[in-house]
Amino acid sequence: MTKMETTVKIAQRRPRVGRHRSTRPRTLHLVDLENLLAGRVIGEDVADVWAEYSRVTALHRDDHVVVSVAKRHAEAAFFALPGVQRVIGADGPDGADIALIDAVPIGWAASRFAQVMLASGDHIFGDIASRLRAEGLPVAQVIGAGTAAYELYLRCDSQLYLPQAQRRAQRAAQRLLDRKSAFERMRSSVEQSREPADGTSDPDHSNE
Repeated sequence: MTKMETTVKIAQRRPRVGRHRSTRPRTLHLVDLENLLAGRVIGEDVADVWAEYSRVTALHRDDHVVVSVAKRHAEAAFFALPGVQRVIGADGPDGADIALIDAVPIGWAASRFAQVMLASGDHIFGDIASRLRAEGLPVAQVIGAGTAAYELYLRCDSQLYLPQAQRRAQRAAQRLLDRKSAFERMRSSVEQSREPADGTSDPDHSNE
């Protein structure tokens, strides 16, 4: 074999260098941020839960992310979440949930994506999960710090969990209980200090 032939064969075996499109299915992320955070939507917690969410779901630059919050949480949420489709719901029961559902036409989702990550535990998303699956889209539920309804759990193909978010919510709930207990003890102490030291009744009524 000549030197030129050897060089050609080595070149043919050498892998081509360049940017290649990922083979991972393009994913639609539907994120109920308030549920992931158990209602505690503040900047630091938003950044922390998003870092964990991105890691657990293997979030890719080709994915499309839709995040919904109530109007009162919009500033804190979206300041910490650049580069997502923002959906702002009403400040009321299920306001952010309804806005998120309305923002996602089923046909549009089915024609553009190969799977869906539904980040919520609220039962209201059960119907859209079933409709997405009926169009052939696998739906993975992402469960964070909020309560997860059994009805929605059953309507999804699989589940992913955010354990760090869950632990943060547990610690926050415990701190709230501790403060409440401390307040109750202080109030009880104040009430006891107002009682007569010798246990006698109110002098204004002692002769009745």
